[in-house]
Amino acid sequence: MSGGDPEGRAFLEHCYELKTAHEVRAFYERHAGAYDVVLRETVGYVAPEITARIFAGHVEDLSARIIDLGCGTGFAGEALRMHGYSCVDGADFAEPMLREARAKGVYRELLTLDLNDPSALPGLRYDAAISVGSFGEAHIGPGALAGVLPFIVSGGIFCVCVNERCIGEIGFGAKFREMHERGAVEILSFTRHPYHAKA
Repeated sequence: MSGGDPEGRAFLEHCYELKTAHEVRAFYERHAGAYDVVLRETVGYVAPEITARIFAGHVEDLSARIIDLGCGTGFAGEALRMHGYSCVDGADFAEPMLREARAKGVYRELLTLDLNDPSALPGLRYDAAISVGSFGEAHIGPGALAGVLPFIVSGGIFCVCVNERCIGEIGFGAKFREMHERGAVEILSFTRHPYHAKA
């Protein structure tokens, strides 16, 4: 990370230094109230809007049942609403983040869910899923990707955005390929786009 706002760089570096699930939860619970300002204004977090645009290119039905996994304060939910989707649920493991998301009014329902334990969401099925920034680093590792699939109907879309460093260093690239090669998923697109615009 070069250039950009020093506060934004410090925030991201702190985030990337988190090592355990406990540290991740504590970080997001502590920063929930200021998260939107830091991410949007200081960091220039553009990944949710870009991911929602890619998602919209694959999901034409605006009434499709969608789950935003690791929704945080609702960035992706807002972006999906801008594209006209009307049936979007959100899920996150940090209650303070869910409170911020609830205030935006873009989700049908909000669920408390730790993606490292997908069995916590039994019986729910969606036409499509989106996840922006939740997989990676100490957050949710590549092994959790397969656990998401039972929540998506056969032939449904799962659009996931991870930081580029996660593709090689954390093993997401290899996991995507492995799942594709054994027929668990069909990769429709694999693209590279900006993640942050300012830091």
